[in-house]
Amino acid sequence: MSNVHFSWKLAGLTDVGLKRDVNEDSIYFNEQFGLVILADGMGGHQGGEVASAMAITSIREELEKRMDAANGTPWGDAELAALRELMEKSVIAANQNIYAAAQTDNRYLGMGTTVVLALSNGQRLLFGHVGDSRLYRCRDGVLEQLSRDHSLVNELVDKGFYTEEEARQSTRKNVITRALGTSDKVKVDIGEDEPRQNDRYLFCSDGLSDLCSDEEMLSIIGEHPDPVACCQALVNAANANGGKDNISVVIMDIQLPDPAPGKIRKTLGWLLKH
Repeated sequence: MSNVHFSWKLAGLTDVGLKRDVNEDSIYFNEQFGLVILADGMGGHQGGEVASAMAITSIREELEKRMDAANGTPWGDAELAALRELMEKSVIAANQNIYAAAQTDNRYLGMGTTVVLALSNGQRLLFGHVGDSRLYRCRDGVLEQLSRDHSLVNELVDKGFYTEEEARQSTRKNVITRALGTSDKVKVDIGEDEPRQNDRYLFCSDGLSDLCSDEEMLSIIGEHPDPVACCQALVNAANANGGKDNISVVIMDIQLPDPAPGKIRKTLGWLLKH
């Protein structure tokens, strides 16, 4: 693992698209904490909008109340284990909150949401996800999906019934097998990555990934070095390709080393004691 501490720049955009009346997506990012959360809601009436907003609020509050900052100091094995547990618990708590709300208010019965989130300290990036909202990494001109969709089609790929190309063309690719709020229990996938200078991480809802190919997204990422402009260009492309769903994107650009490491070790020391 590199001893270099990188900083980051974050930008995000969410758009209702061209076919929907309500934007059921929610995004949140915090440069101080190196924190990104993106949720894509589903459900009748206002259900999806409520579910995604609840996920963002619950996870953000659970993580931020336990951390002072997330930039600078190395994460060793013990710190990473504590953070993985914290991230998993924050998503599970959000699931329980959304599920309870759906059970007590008929307006929100059956509501749910996907979620993808990440924390970074400048040396490592820890990420979690449930559903089919995605995390990509662009490095040296190559776009790679780091998350793996929790979807019926992906399960069929894993079992050998579909090829990757058949999965991309399938009319069932939006049938997800995991979501927050649809059951009293949820399994969260947690992963990690080691950022390098000039890496660009892309978080997105399926309103982008369903309408733009990896090749098109990579081309846009390469053409727009400014993350704000890149977010807008990605949303524009999805709308140009039909805009059939809400579209949400967040970009995290890994930049030059941060000369002022934060207080994450002090915070994680507290986490390990409690």
